[in-house]
Amino acid sequence: TVQVTTVNFVNRRKRTAANLDRRRPASSSAVSGSIIIIGSAAEDAVRLTAWLRHDSIDQVTADTLQLVFAQVANTTNNGSAVTGAAVKARVVFPTGDFLTVSLMDDGLGFDAEADDRIFTGAVTADQLTLVGDHSVTVSLLAPVQRVTSAGKFTVLKLYKGTARPTPGRITDLRVDMMVVKQRLWLTFTAPGDRAYTGTASSFELRASMQPEQLEAAFNSSLLIARLPGQPAGSPVQLNLSSAQFPAHFGNFTFYLSVAAVSNDNLTGQPAMPVGAMFDYPSNWNSQADDTTVGPATTPPISVLATDTSEAYPWQDIPSDKTFLRHSGATPVKKFS
Repeated sequence: TVQVTTVNFVNRRKRTAANLDRRRPASSSAVSGSIIIIGSAAEDAVRLTAWLRHDSIDQVTADTLQLVFAQVANTTNNGSAVTGAAVKARVVFPTGDFLTVSLMDDGLGFDAEADDRIFTGAVTADQLTLVGDHSVTVSLLAPVQRVTSAGKFTVLKLYKGTARPTPGRITDLRVDMMVVKQRLWLTFTAPGDRAYTGTASSFELRASMQPEQLEAAFNSSLLIARLPGQPAGSPVQLNLSSAQFPAHFGNFTFYLSVAAVSNDNLTGQPAMPVGAMFDYPSNWNSQADDTTVGPATTPPISVLATDTSEAYPWQDIPSDKTFLRHSGATPVKKFS
C-alpha cells in the first residue's frame, strides 16, 4: 500500500476584476436573453441563458474587459449541466463587422469556476475600437443547437492610445512536494501573450516568505526560474530542487507565484501564491485526515485526503512515496 497525503490551501481561487461580476442583471431587456427549445423527448429540453457584465462602457481603458456569460442547463434534470456543451458568442460592431468569442467553463482564463454551468468569454480593450452600440448573440453549438441574445452594450469613449492587454493570469498553479527527495513539481496552464491568446515570451517563477509580497510586489520578489513561453492553453511543468532556493527556505513554509511576460516585456498579473516546503512541519502527522498542520499562516494548510494510487510522474521514488500538495486553485484530492 502506498500512502500519498494530499495537502491543499483552503483558499479557493481569487476572483479578479476579470471575473468578479457573474450576477445576472436585474433587467433582462437590455443585457440578457433566454431561449428554450423542446426536442422530441422531454429529456431534450436545454435552456441557454446569456448576459453581459456591462451594458455601458463610459471610457475604454487599457484593462477594460467586457465579459459575456452563458448558462447551459438541462431543464428536465434540476438544471443539471449539459455534457459536451460548446458555446460561442458573436459580437457585432456598429459597422456591422463582427467578432467571434469562445466561451469556456473550465475554470481557466476569464472563467471563474470549472463545471459550474456558466461559460465565460471576453472582449478585450484592444477589440473595443468603435463608439456606439455592440450587440451580442450567444450560440450553443453542441450537443444541441440553441441561439439567444445576450443583449447589447454601448461604448461611449475610446482609449486614448493603443490598448494592449497584458498576458493573462495563471489560475491553476499547483505544486507537488516530495520532502524525502527535496524536490518540487510545479504545473499550470499557460496563458497567452495577449490575455489568453498567443504565446507569451516567458514565465517567471518568484518566491517569498510572505504571500502578500508576491501579490503586491511580484517583480521585486526573489526570481527562482525563468521558463520559455508556451502557446496559450498548453500544460507547463517545472521540476525544482532545494538547491535552487536560499538555504533558509528549507526550514519554513514559503510561497511561490508565476507570471507570464509578453513579447514586449509586459508582466501579467501573478498567480495566486501557493505554499511549499522542503521539510515536514513540526506537528506533521502523515496518518491524519482533515487535520490542520503547520503554523497558522495565511492561507492555512489542511490535510484533505489519502490516496493509494500508483500513478506518479517521477522515477526512483523512495519506498514511502509520501508527498505533499498545495494548490491555489480548486482543491485536488487525488493525483492523476
